[in-house]
Amino acid sequence: MAEKNIVDTMTEFKEKYYNDNKKNIFFKKTQKIDCAKELTALPNFNLEEAIKNTAYIFPETNKIFINYELFKLYAHCDNYEVFINYLMFLYKSCTDSYGKFEVHVNLNTFSVTSAERYKEAIIMFNNKCIETNSDYSDNVIFMKIYNTPAVMDQIKIMLKPFIDKRVFEKIVLISKKDTPVLLEKLMNNNIIKK
Repeated sequence: MAEKNIVDTMTEFKEKYYNDNKKNIFFKKTQKIDCAKELTALPNFNLEEAIKNTAYIFPETNKIFINYELFKLYAHCDNYEVFINYLMFLYKSCTDSYGKFEVHVNLNTFSVTSAERYKEAIIMFNNKCIETNSDYSDNVIFMKIYNTPAVMDQIKIMLKPFIDKRVFEKIVLISKKDTPVLLEKLMNNNIIKK
């Protein structure tokens, strides 16, 4: 898959998958994981390119952007570690260059079931930070969450035991109402040069 087409290709695959396999009402979690596994099993699927389009540093800044809308298309337990290692690389790159860094996360379409589905990845990331004795929790300036789900209070309660307290205290929630303007401003002020 060519880099410029990977997002469209992943989205098209998802749409085709759900056209061929009608959406389950009761087993959505399993079906979403199956869709992600089928996508990543395609011979021309490039996981590295998918990850690089999902999480990246804005050029010449200490700002890391993570897009849940892309992550959910291909993420499953078999590739969590690859994604986590890449995220650790981004954090280290920012820390090495700037000392501190910001994290900006687009959580559009995230829900309580999403939190449950990706809880393992969150735990793995936290454990990786602990085992590598990283100081990322101290070096993150803040973590801005855009498109904050209406059920964020429930999600925070569910995830709090798995997120470092120092990071948890630095989370800034941006409402869905305020997201379009603030996200557009972030993107326009940090244009990606590819």
